[in-house]
Amino acid sequence: MSLLKGVFGGQGDALLTNLRKIIRSGLSSTVGFPLDEIVIDYRGTAKDLIFDDDFIDRLLKTQKDDSSCFSILALLFPDLDFTQSLDIDHLHPSASFRKKRLDLHVGFGNPGGRPFYENIENWNGIANLHLLNSSKNKSKQDEPLNQWLAKQNGTKEEDLLIPTGTDLSFGAFESFIDSRAAFLKQMLGSLVGKNDADGP
Repeated sequence: MSLLKGVFGGQGDALLTNLRKIIRSGLSSTVGFPLDEIVIDYRGTAKDLIFDDDFIDRLLKTQKDDSSCFSILALLFPDLDFTQSLDIDHLHPSASFRKKRLDLHVGFGNPGGRPFYENIENWNGIANLHLLNSSKNKSKQDEPLNQWLAKQNGTKEEDLLIPTGTDLSFGAFESFIDSRAAFLKQMLGSLVGKNDADGP
């Protein structure tokens, strides 16, 4: 939660002093770690830990080269071996969204049409990204997602956090993004204990 919110960016000493005070007072409690008290104490400040729908939606728009991208993906893929070299990679390859490739594409089977494909927030954001072992990533190259996944032994859609039954064809890219974003939003919400303005 702290990493995603960037609460330790500045004024770390003052923040830690106050957190230590809250944690020490919570140690005598039978409830355990006083997360709710911390969330309440920092509500309305620049260091708040409120995770509402709007904030999670913004997290899902995080771009591949953003410094927080790896942290978000690491949260979503906790079972990966982080001792290996891992790459942030596009599920639908970025090369597919270049103008020349889009000019060759016949039919955009989504309500948003071609502009949806051209919008970098859609193809370069968390909903189209995953973490992949470096050697596997090199072998993937610019291969279309549905073709690449069909050749992967033991790798299923759910391993890539793609809801079962999602259309993986390039022509269904908008519905793919909508479906995966909704799934990731639910996951992130449960990981950070999604809350709203009324409390944790």
